[in-house]
Amino acid sequence: MTPDGIIAGVRTAWAGKRCITILDPCFGVGTQFLDVWAACRADPHRPASLHVVAIAERLPDLASARDVLSAQASPQSAGLTQALLDQWPLPLAGVHRLDFEAGAVTLTLVVGPTAARAGCSARVDHVLGTQSAQTAQTAQTAQTAQTAQSAQSAQSAQSAGSTAAPQREPWGWESAGAGQALVVGAGLSGLAIARALALRGWEVTVLHPGWGDQESRPHRGHAAAALTPVASRDDNVRARLSRAGTLCAQRTWRDLPEDIVTRCGALQLQRQTGRVVDLAELAHALDFPPQWIRYVTPEQASEIAGVTLDRPGLHFPMAMRVQVQPLLESMAATPGVRIVASRVHSLRQQNGEWLALDGAGQVLARAGQAVLACAADVREVLGASGMLQRGSRVDAMHALAGEITMIPAQSALQGLRCTVSGDGYVLPALDGWCVAGGTYVHGATLALVTPEGQTGNLGRAAGLLGTSWTAANLTDRDTLPGWAGWRAVLPGRLPAIGPLAGSPGVWIATGYASRGLTWSSLGGELIGAALAGEPLPVERDLLDEINPN
Repeated sequence: MTPDGIIAGVRTAWAGKRCITILDPCFGVGTQFLDVWAACRADPHRPASLHVVAIAERLPDLASARDVLSAQASPQSAGLTQALLDQWPLPLAGVHRLDFEAGAVTLTLVVGPTAARAGCSARVDHVLGTQSAQTAQTAQTAQTAQTAQSAQSAQSAQSAGSTAAPQREPWGWESAGAGQALVVGAGLSGLAIARALALRGWEVTVLHPGWGDQESRPHRGHAAAALTPVASRDDNVRARLSRAGTLCAQRTWRDLPEDIVTRCGALQLQRQTGRVVDLAELAHALDFPPQWIRYVTPEQASEIAGVTLDRPGLHFPMAMRVQVQPLLESMAATPGVRIVASRVHSLRQQNGEWLALDGAGQVLARAGQAVLACAADVREVLGASGMLQRGSRVDAMHALAGEITMIPAQSALQGLRCTVSGDGYVLPALDGWCVAGGTYVHGATLALVTPEGQTGNLGRAAGLLGTSWTAANLTDRDTLPGWAGWRAVLPGRLPAIGPLAGSPGVWIATGYASRGLTWSSLGGELIGAALAGEPLPVERDLLDEINPN
């Protein structure tokens, strides 16, 4: 079909629609996407939301894409080319989400040699290259890409992948438009979800005990934390999900000031004892672009860190140091988000709405959609609501205490420029203090700062920094400040994000363990996209792995 014919088909497809999702089975460098976007902008009857899902076995790097687009972009789309190049993703396998025009136009790129099998979940209305609009139920775009030679075969392939596994609630598209939602929990998970929904036009009530008291707010006193990706030689589920979460956080936090999110990078040093992995071999096997991960010698690591290190390691340039409390405050200030200082005991359904109840049975809030994002308390709320499924992933969740220690940024630590990790971690200085962590305390009844935890954190810091720094130099080590908190942990250390089986309109987002910064933005975008009818920004097999049921 000619380019003019393709655009004519697209215009027919979106006529009269508020929202449309289009599949581009052969992305290339995005010329068809740019043409569709340009046609949408020029059409007075354009839909309010345009979503394009595109399949790319390989994605060219930015320089190559710029060269090709400068030669191939049509005159109609030339003005949009730079906007696409400004967000051009790294050539990494997985799903990349790009948004334009304040989210009114999105591009979901499914990249990699297995893209035609992994795919992402989307309700596709039209396939580029077909004569007329096609409607599909909970489609797997990978299957669509394989059979998009005709509209009929595309529709058949989409339908083929839609059956959910037993006891698992399929990800769906619950709402034709924005509505009201309640979120239980105002930590990283809950506020990321509230923000994602509010940016899509939802009115969101967040319930969290003690929010009215500054000293009782989540992560109060938690000076800083690190977002560092995970890598594995076989690029396993945890590594892929970590990559998806890191890239999502980069996108959703891109407008935050540097004093909240510092893109300092991180070094993961070669372990000397325990489970030793050859990091040089790992980096070689992955063959990822150096902007994502690269192996470095001790000399290179020292130059990156700004202090002398005696071990090689992996460098993650996109890792970040985050001030958690200001990040929470920023998300809480999103227009459309309202926070109520109340403890939710249970949920109850009534007249098509979900009611959040306190311990006395009084209604705290009501909405058509309810999200439980209150860490380990999710299990208790489900139990009190009669909705906890025995044997489910959430049923196996437990709370794990841990603490960090603040170290004065003296001598060598003053020059630390990036996160250094391995057995524990040390963050670059903030207001004259470096954060060192972290401990894992099984079976604790309280999360406390303890002498034992401090000693452990100082020892880990010294082990990472080698001859650059030693805890023996501290004159006031018995009075160092710290912070203690809880982690919600699930078997396998993967989060639980998704709809709750048997309770339509209830969503779960918990079990982030030590990866709250990594997975909170992704959880928000997944639930926000599902409720807005958008393509979901991770591969379908990863959705199965994080299913809460």
